[in-house]
Amino acid sequence: MSQVTINFTFDLFSFKVFIITGFKESFLTDAFFVNVFLKIITRTTLIVAFILAMIAGVVTITPKYSQWRGLERQRQEMLRRIDYKQNEIKVMKNKQQRFKTDPEFVEFIARQNRRARPGELVFVFESDTNSQ
Repeated sequence: MSQVTINFTFDLFSFKVFIITGFKESFLTDAFFVNVFLKIITRTTLIVAFILAMIAGVVTITPKYSQWRGLERQRQEMLRRIDYKQNEIKVMKNKQQRFKTDPEFVEFIARQNRRARPGELVFVFESDTNSQ
């Protein structure tokens, strides 16, 4: 009987399989086909794993991206509202300052609200929009 030596090395991207000594040549051709079959299975498995990882990434990231866009729209709306309120505050502070320093402005606002000084007689003419 002859001595049989089988060396099996595993590499992630290719198989180097079966360096055999001591067997007939028909076994070597069978080993070759097994080697080719193992390469096909390994590469197919890697391709499927890569595709599944890509699909998982898309499935995971798509809702998060939509959520991010919604939050970004809300942020823009809030910033717009903050700007509007800051402008209102600025206008109110301006009016407040004018009330403190400008007596003509105070009288103007009082007259708009139909206020009069003691002893004044106020005539109010209502405009008739139907007759014009």
